[in-house]
Amino acid sequence: MLGVVGKRWNEHPARPPHEVGYLAAQGRLTALEIRLMRLSLILGATLLIVACVPAAIPSPTPATGSSTTSEPTRDQTEEWIEVVLDEQRVNLWQGSRLITSLSMSSGVGISPETTTYPGEYRVATMYPGPEESAPGVFVRDIVIFDWEHGNGFHSLTMDAGGNVLDSTIGTPATAGCIRLKDSARLYSFARIGMRVLIH
Repeated sequence: MLGVVGKRWNEHPARPPHEVGYLAAQGRLTALEIRLMRLSLILGATLLIVACVPAAIPSPTPATGSSTTSEPTRDQTEEWIEVVLDEQRVNLWQGSRLITSLSMSSGVGISPETTTYPGEYRVATMYPGPEESAPGVFVRDIVIFDWEHGNGFHSLTMDAGGNVLDSTIGTPATAGCIRLKDSARLYSFARIGMRVLIH
């Protein structure tokens, strides 16, 4: 299967492999290839998943309400992550107190494979990377929350030497993951099992 992915990338040598989302938006990747590339990001953390995640991975549930301010929480000390798709912002909260707000890029949303789905999730696994998310494209500070769709938070995309390939932030530009310039800030805040609310 991975040979199929490599072959498809090689069929388009004029376009450097910056981001799965870009190629998906151009219709250059099949749905299966997009899923395989996303899963390659997750498979690198298989041992972490076994050690850190409960047997049942929670399914997303529809978000209730749409607000850019903190929703009431049961515990004012609970740390949680809010993603506001309309504003392309990630807010880090402790109870109802905003810790920081980060600019982001979410999925382009032109197909199910390139969508960042609203809902309530839990951080399933984390690893620092760098990890090759597509041939020649690397990310770091990986925080997976939507296991079903292979979506998570990560850094700007870069090449093997650490040079940024795509610095787009503030507008939808990915294949469903949430790209952050300050991914290290979110990575240091996140914990396995932490609530992630996307609306």
